[in-house]
Amino acid sequence: MTTVNASVDFDRSRGKYVAQVDGKVITKTKSLKRAKLMLQEHLAGLKEIARSDQSNGMNFSVSDRFSFVESLTEMVGTRSAPSLIVTGEGGIGKTFTVTKTLHSLGLIESNEEEAIGKPASKVYKMVRGFSTPYGLYRTLYENSNAIVVFDDCDSILRDPTAINLLKAALDSYSKRYVSWNTERGSDLPSSFLFEGGVIFISNETLASLDQAVRTRSLCVDLSMTADQKLERMIQLVASGDFLEEYSKEVKNDALQLIRTNLSKVRNLSLRSLLQVSKIRAKSSSGKDWSRLAMYVLSQK
Repeated sequence: MTTVNASVDFDRSRGKYVAQVDGKVITKTKSLKRAKLMLQEHLAGLKEIARSDQSNGMNFSVSDRFSFVESLTEMVGTRSAPSLIVTGEGGIGKTFTVTKTLHSLGLIESNEEEAIGKPASKVYKMVRGFSTPYGLYRTLYENSNAIVVFDDCDSILRDPTAINLLKAALDSYSKRYVSWNTERGSDLPSSFLFEGGVIFISNETLASLDQAVRTRSLCVDLSMTADQKLERMIQLVASGDFLEEYSKEVKNDALQLIRTNLSKVRNLSLRSLLQVSKIRAKSSSGKDWSRLAMYVLSQK
């Protein structure tokens, strides 16, 4: 059974008890009893999900799920499917996997110099941060033949108007028309044909996203325990195509430090490996880089 690191600690600066599972905060409360209760309920939920997955033959490994992300990203990138949703907490390699796969298909990010003069079918558009529904309409119109990747742009997955636009863009009809009753003087048409693809990368849980968008999309959930995150780090370091700016020795040393102190690392993610690798590479040989790295990892 996969190990789960759970704890309840007292935060003196805030005067509250903090319940965490694998570095993720479950609750902050002044009541120790409530913190323990919330932690127990969360752990019970994780066990129920694991039992359900296994009983349904859905016990897919971390490697399986990242492989699924690559395969389904290819389907959207080659226009075999209109959209993909990839969920899971931040810093586990969702964006890295999606963009690497798009590049392997010969697609270029629209902001890169190489994208100038390329047809829309050969580029993808990255959208990060907040977007209004009208901003979404413009993005879809201006990239109506391209792949649009919404990376941590969860505002469009919560707004009812934005969701209606997405439902039109991602529908199963042979021709997907998106409409907006634009005001007089607008430079945008009131309707257009969307022939591109959309990939959503979100830190939200899959279940919390709008059902209409989910049912129109291919979906992969990359939620992981601390042990599974470590397993993914080992795979990436072994592959050689992650953190290419650092030597294998540096990455292995960083990985070993995290592995040895796994229970002490708060909010474990691939960014943890990046930060430790950077400290290991940049610290002079006379300094104890591991103490500095552990201090950084324990402060998150």
